[in-house]
Amino acid sequence: RKDSYIQRVLCKSRQVDFNRGLGPRDLDTLAYDLKGMKIKYELPNGNKRVYKFNKLVECARKQIIPDLKKTVEQYFKDEHNARLKYPLLPCLHLGSLQKTIYIPAEFCYMEKQALPRGKKLPDDAVATMIRSTATRPEERKQKILDSLQKTNKFYANDPYAKEFGISFEQAMLKVSGRVLDPPSLEYKDKLEQRINFPGSWRPSPRHKYV
Repeated sequence: RKDSYIQRVLCKSRQVDFNRGLGPRDLDTLAYDLKGMKIKYELPNGNKRVYKFNKLVECARKQIIPDLKKTVEQYFKDEHNARLKYPLLPCLHLGSLQKTIYIPAEFCYMEKQALPRGKKLPDDAVATMIRSTATRPEERKQKILDSLQKTNKFYANDPYAKEFGISFEQAMLKVSGRVLDPPSLEYKDKLEQRINFPGSWRPSPRHKYV
């Protein structure tokens, strides 16, 4: 499907053919993205589980379940009477490393969850986050004022808030302040350099540190 998790991870500009499986590069990309994530899967009989992702293994047609001495594809055919739609997609090794929980990718789902600690967001995800959170000061101020007005209106009509005298101001707090003059720098031989533009200055050749 065009909106599948694997499709979104691997490439946004081309359609991945799940019937042909995934190449080594796609497998590495997918494994890196799934690292540390929790995967939900639903079996043909309706059983649902959520386990932590360990690694990608062979496709269902090739991956052998050691205890049963049969492939994952054959196991689902025998135990669940299910014919896999994409037997060439990799299976996901989930749960305990000591157990052989190999689940075909087509039964797995990715739910919303917090990013694992130590995992870095891709560059495109960082750019998207910045675009969605970056707000001009005037817009942010207006959003705060709108929120204050809604909150104040809510408590103004609440009988319990009235009883306890709870209310909110509809304006932002104003504080007094002053702009400090930029400092001057003193070099060797008492030569003084005044900073006319805060944060930058251009020393002349006669200004020496020692």
